[in-house]
Amino acid sequence: MTLLLLVGFFTLGVKYLNLEEAFSPFVEKWQSWLEDGSAVLPTLGKGNRASGPAVAILYAHPGQCYGREDIHGPGEIVQVGEELARSLEERGIEVLQYSDNPASSYAEAKEQIGSLAQELRKQHPSLKLVLDLHRDAAPETVRHTYKLAVSEGDAERKLARLQFILPQGEKELVLLAGKLWSRAEEKYPGLLRGMVRTGTSEVLTVMVGDWQANTFSEAKASARLLAELLGDVLN
Repeated sequence: MTLLLLVGFFTLGVKYLNLEEAFSPFVEKWQSWLEDGSAVLPTLGKGNRASGPAVAILYAHPGQCYGREDIHGPGEIVQVGEELARSLEERGIEVLQYSDNPASSYAEAKEQIGSLAQELRKQHPSLKLVLDLHRDAAPETVRHTYKLAVSEGDAERKLARLQFILPQGEKELVLLAGKLWSRAEEKYPGLLRGMVRTGTSEVLTVMVGDWQANTFSEAKASARLLAELLGDVLN
């Protein structure tokens, strides 16, 4: 009964209160429903929004670890991604994770990640960003550049610096990375150590620290900050 009253009010409003222009996109559906009930009524509330994951987290080398050699199967980098996913979901951002990648070489893994990203975008039109998480393996001479310490009152928080690797072109992804960079400089200066344009198509590769310069806990701490930045930009 309530629904019928609302429908009646809507119809009278369109006809007598000059609301036709404001509601014109919906008039035909309502009139069709009144005539024969064949039109599908719109879903009210949250269900009317596009649903599905907004961020996908992939791993070209899921066995990567910190302070020790890589392992077979999911390594610490996957746990870093899980920390990132938890923090994103706390901010209302749905996340899709995929850590099954059997590739052995870097070139093979890069190709597989690109194909997987394309397939996931087809399956999930809601995706706004596909991430490929890594940890770097830098020469000893530059390992110090991966360390960052942030003062918090009398305490000091140690972080693993992040690096973005972007594909050539793809202006939307470059623009998003630029927004993340600007936001990071506002909130956590120095967290990002650079951007390189040698990445996989449709994917933002994120290097989370270095395997010898940083610890596992530092990498997870930086993942939480990355989630915060993504929340600021994507929401």
